[in-house]
Parts: sequence; C-alpha cells; structure tokens
Amino acid sequence: MLYQALRETVKSKGILIPYDDNVFNYIKNNKDFYVSLYQYTEEQKKLFEEKGTVSGIRDTTTNRLVFDFDSKADLNKAKADALSLALELVNTHDVSESAIQAYFSGSKGFALEVNLKDRLNPEQVRNIVHHLAKDRETLDTQIVDPNRIIRVPNTIHPVSNLYKVPL
Repeated sequence: MLYQALRETVKSKGILIPYDDNVFNYIKNNKDFYVSLYQYTEEQKKLFEEKGTVSGIRDTTTNRLVFDFDSKADLNKAKADALSLALELVNTHDVSESAIQAYFSGSKGFALEVNLKDRLNPEQVRNIVHHLAKDRETLDTQIVDPNRIIRVPNTIHPVSNLYKVPL
C-alpha cells in the first residue's frame, strides 16, 4: 500500500493517509491543507511513525508531474507560462488533455498537474520538469523536492484567503 502525507497548514507535522483515500474525508475546516507530491511505502510509513517526520526520506515515487508557475509582479506571465506548457504537452508530447489539470493557486500563480501511467522517482521528475519547463521564467524549481507538499484543490491560501481552484 502507498501513502501520502496530509498536512493542515504548512507548519504542521501532518499524517500519512492511504494514497487512494479521498483527502476530503480528513479535511474538517477551512484552513490550508497540503498533500505530498510523492507517495510513501509501508516501510517509510513506519519510519514516519517512529520519527514523526518524512524529512530525510528520499526514495519516494509519484505518478504525477506538477509544474508550478509563480510571479508576484505579473500574474499574466505565470498564466502564459502555464498555458504554453499545457499546449506543448498536448501538441508536442502527445499528452491527453484529460491527463492535465490546471489550477489558479489563489495567490501569485498557476499549477499544472499531469497524471501519469508510470511511477517516477524524484530524479526522473526533476529531469522531466526542468527539461519541459526550462525556458519558462516563472517556474518554481522547488516543486521537485522529494518531500514537497502541494496545496489541496479548493482549500484556502493562508495569505490571500483565496482558494486553489481548478480551471
């Protein structure tokens, strides 16, 4: 079984929940919630239970790519970068439109999430994300960290009080 981290606010320790569970079964209030980009094995879950953190766990895998585009100065730049990558994925890399979900972050940018058939390790994700988005200046390169968390759709941004919404 695989698990994902679920955190209420960025600073909370969080919990590991089964990857196939609906995260909204665990969300009981209107705060910002986050899930891990990568998933954890049974063995890694035991480490988490012993240490209380996923920090240091590097041999994770995921079945999705996430591209995060941010610009405090010009939201339209982030939007243009996200849109151009989405079009490239569909037109050049034969990615199905149904495999891509676009989001407004609720603050300074946009995200693309691409569902994959295969599982990838952090190095593979890093190589793909940097290769595909290398010329897009608003790309947040920290998105590929093995312990990265991503705000759950339809949850509130802690600063702007706007929601991460699907587009």
